[in-house]
Amino acid sequence: MYFEPGRLIMHRNVRHGRIGWVRA
Repeated sequence: MYFEPGRLIMHRNVRHGRIGWVRA
């Protein structure tokens, strides 16, 4: 659960197809 800039988290969740902010 990371709430930083959302750049590394979104980049990793991009594979799941989700925003990447809820399950970093």
